[in-house]
Amino acid sequence: MVAQMFNTRQPNAGNPRTLTVMAIQRDDEDGPEIVLRNLMERFRAAEQRALIKRGIALWTSAERLLGIVPSGDTSLPRNKIN
Repeated sequence: MVAQMFNTRQPNAGNPRTLTVMAIQRDDEDGPEIVLRNLMERFRAAEQRALIKRGIALWTSAERLLGIVPSGDTSLPRNKIN
């Protein structure tokens, strides 16, 4: 059985026995699903970041309306909050 795993008919007869080249069995049908899952995860993360930015903007505007933060405070840009 061990002799069947090794290829003794190599062109370089001086080399020690080497394992025969075996094809890797791949299931490429899962590839598109993995790509789709990664894209969906990236989309969810981007959506979450957008919701957080919107929430921060709403919170800041509510603080300004309630007078908690002075309205003349311009340390935060109006449309962009990082």
